[in-house]
Amino acid sequence: MIARSEIFPVGVFNKPHGVNGEISATFDDGVDPSATDCVVVDIDGIYVPFFITALRPKGRDSFLLTIDGIADENQAKLLVNKQIFMRAAHRQEIIEPDDEEADGLYAADLIGFEMLDENGARLGRITDINDATANVLFVVESSDGSEILVPVADEFITDIDTERSTITVSLPDGLV
Repeated sequence: MIARSEIFPVGVFNKPHGVNGEISATFDDGVDPSATDCVVVDIDGIYVPFFITALRPKGRDSFLLTIDGIADENQAKLLVNKQIFMRAAHRQEIIEPDDEEADGLYAADLIGFEMLDENGARLGRITDINDATANVLFVVESSDGSEILVPVADEFITDIDTERSTITVSLPDGLV
């Protein structure tokens, strides 16, 4: 049995991704989930190990995990909002050194940014990233409450201002 003193918190499970049991998870700054093949979750007061069979990044601190034994969306839902722990014995391998290695922006980092067209007109606020299809999309809520889907593509993005939290895009006619 795994004791609480043997583990430390590193993140949280978010929501299922698709119908095959994949689930998104957010990890604390500096935690490298690829350094381990096992995460631990508190299930009704018992710390249970779950073995990661696949891992892919969704953003800087967010990943999509495939876990051995979790085969569908309903099983993945049982982990939603559960805290993720890792074994303390592997702390050195799991915690990344504090370097400036990851200074690029991910699409998920732009959630909350205002999207502007090339003329400076407000299209809306980015509320989510839709990566359920081959084409990753910004989900933008316009001022009238409608939802606009904009492809996450370098050729459409003309500027990202992190200080003002804005992203400027040049979109083809008819897209919006």
